[in-house]
Amino acid sequence: MMESIKALSVLNSHTNFLDFKATTLFRYLSALFIFLACLSSSFAASANILISPTRVAFEERQRAERLIVVNNSDKVQSYRLSWQERAALSEGGYRDLEGIHDKSLSSMVRMSPSQIRLAPGQKQIIKLSVRRTKTLAPGEYRSHLLLSALPLEQTSSGGKGINIDIQVNYSLPIILRVERETPVVSLTGLDLKRAEENDTLKISMAKQGKFSSFGRVEAFFTPSGKAEKQRIGIIENYSIHSELERALLPMTLLNGYRLSGTGKLTLKYSGQKEYQGEVFFEQQIDIN
Repeated sequence: MMESIKALSVLNSHTNFLDFKATTLFRYLSALFIFLACLSSSFAASANILISPTRVAFEERQRAERLIVVNNSDKVQSYRLSWQERAALSEGGYRDLEGIHDKSLSSMVRMSPSQIRLAPGQKQIIKLSVRRTKTLAPGEYRSHLLLSALPLEQTSSGGKGINIDIQVNYSLPIILRVERETPVVSLTGLDLKRAEENDTLKISMAKQGKFSSFGRVEAFFTPSGKAEKQRIGIIENYSIHSELERALLPMTLLNGYRLSGTGKLTLKYSGQKEYQGEVFFEQQIDIN
């Protein structure tokens, strides 16, 4: 259980809107390209490709897994597969690392094939097989499988104009656990940020142990004088990676919900997949 909870601080913010008018087509397209390039590469699905699952966790005796990749576009798509070493950030996302380290998994996993070409609507199975070393120490090992988009195959067109194809790379965590133990996760802080459209909870957590957590984070509110609680926020498939001791998770409340009045706010982090049935924490907070 958590030893203490910081008092809720209500941060009132007003959104300022800047009127922007593009004076040339080049400026408009440049801004659009920059925006799309900043999108996270960890999305499981886009207009172009579907990947399932979006995360692979090898357990103690498991040796093989597979990914299914589906071309969801109307064009031929090609991807080269390679390994990427990344470190998780406490506020979400990753930073890239140079070279392998003592918790890298890439040297122990074989992938097949290493390059794929998919016609529209076609699917491809990518096989992953792990080869553990005999002296592998207990702990969690992780590398990221990178699908790098290759240039699109162009067809001749008599039309004039500008054609822009935005291609996105995809990076998926591949995990191996040796002698897995369930991590201990606790709620350490909560801030409420008010905005004109949606309220946002900023949830601070601490993790103990050398293994990552994985599951669903939910927020419920029970107004004073009522018995039934309402779910006001949810985030699926949330992981605090093994290298992190603290994490900060922003949660935008559902359907423009505004947290007002008195009552009880309940935050719950429950396990999914390999942690199904675990409850990392469930904490109730009085809202006055």
